[in-house]
Amino acid sequence: MLEFSPLAGSAGGTPLVVLLAVLMLDLVLGLVPQAGRHLPPPLPGIGRLLAAIERRLNRERRAEANRVIRGAVVAAAALVLAAGLGWGLWRAAMALPFGIAAEVVVLFLALSQSRVVSAMGLAADGLRHQDPAAARAALAPVVAGNHGDADDFSIARMALEEGARGFLKRLVAPVFWYCLAGLPGIFIYGTAQAMETVFAARGPRAEAFGLAARRLHHALDYLPARLAGGILLLGGVFLPGAAPATGVAILRRHAKRYPGPNGGWLVAPLAGMLGLALCGPGGPRPSLGGWIGDGRARVNPVDIRRAVYLLSVGGLILAAGVAALLLVKLAS
Repeated sequence: MLEFSPLAGSAGGTPLVVLLAVLMLDLVLGLVPQAGRHLPPPLPGIGRLLAAIERRLNRERRAEANRVIRGAVVAAAALVLAAGLGWGLWRAAMALPFGIAAEVVVLFLALSQSRVVSAMGLAADGLRHQDPAAARAALAPVVAGNHGDADDFSIARMALEEGARGFLKRLVAPVFWYCLAGLPGIFIYGTAQAMETVFAARGPRAEAFGLAARRLHHALDYLPARLAGGILLLGGVFLPGAAPATGVAILRRHAKRYPGPNGGWLVAPLAGMLGLALCGPGGPRPSLGGWIGDGRARVNPVDIRRAVYLLSVGGLILAAGVAALLLVKLAS
C-alpha cells in the first residue's frame, strides 16, 4: 500500500474521519428536496475540456485503428495527469495548515449520490401529482439523452435504473478507490468516468476513440460493482416487503443482460428485491435479451420511494464499513 492511502498512510485515522463525515453529509443531502439541483457537478469543467480534445484529435477521416490509438494515448495522459494532481493535492493537504479542507472539497464533489437520490424524490413527486413533465425535468440532469416522449412508467423505471447506477459510480466506487489510493485514486476514477461519459455522449463518431477510456472505466468499476451489489442485497434485509433472495436469483440470471459488465450487478438485485422489471425497450440503456427482473414493468412513485429508502440504507451500510476501517486503523 502507498503512503497516500488512508488505509496505510501515516496520517492516522484523519482521512477516514473526513471520508465518513462527507459520506454522511451526502446521504443527508440526498433526502433534502431540491438539494441536488443546487450542488456542483463532480470534477466541474473536465467534460468541456475532454469534448474539446475529442473534437481536435478524433477526425472521422482517419482510420479506425488510428483513432483507437489516439484515444488510448489521451486516456493514458489523462490518468497520469489525474494521478499527479491527486498526489500534489495530497502533499499540499499534508503540509499546509488547514490543507485538509482541499481534501474535503474533492470528496464532496466526488461523492455525488445525493444528486441522483434528490432527483429521484422530485421525479416521484412529479408522477404522484400527475405531472410527467416535472418528473422528466427532475431527472434530466442525471439521465443522459432526450426522453421527452417517455411515459410515466418509463420515467419511473429510468429513476430506478439511474439510482442503481449512481449508487456504484457516485458513491461506492469513489469511496472504494479513495480508501485504496487516497486522492490520486479518486482523481483517477473521476477522470476515467468523465472520459467514458463524454466520449459516449459523442455517439458513434467517438466509438473507436473512446474504446480505451471505456475499457478502463469498466475495469475500475469491476470490484466496486460487486461490492455495491452485495451492499444493496444486505440493505434489502432492512426494507419491509423486499425480497433479498429474489434479488440474488435475478442477479444470477439477469445481470448479464445489462449493456455493460458492471451495471447489472446493481440493477438486477434492485429489480428482484422490489419485484420489478427494468431496462426495457425505449429506456436509456435497454437490456440485451429481455427485461431485467421478472416483476411488473409498471413502476410507480411508491416504487421510487422504496428504491430511495433502499439506496439510503445501502449508503448507511457503506458508512458503517468505513467506520469499521477507521476503528481498525486506530487500533493498529
